Amino acid sequence: MALYRKKPIVVEAFQWTGGTDQIEDPEWFADAIKESIVFFGVRNDGQRHMFIDCFGGAIQVNPGDFVIKYENDMIVPCSPDEFKDIYESA
Repeated sequence: MALYRKKPIVVEAFQWTGGTDQIEDPEWFADAIKESIVFFGVRNDGQRHMFIDCFGGAIQVNPGDFVIKYENDMIVPCSPDEFKDIYESA
């Protein structure tokens, strides 16, 4: 049996606050909103939520989650705990 290690990759990311204090978004994120890859909607709880259209379906982004852009331009959400386990500053 051989062992394999995942290749390191560099991603762009930012932490979404979900609040009005989120002043500056990366340009790629603003473009994703314009292209309806990222959109906002109201769930059953009556609250407004952010969603990312990825993997053939919409995934909800919670305040505090990181939004990650990979080299292939795929955008995905990631919980803060998972982000800290997987990524480090480059």
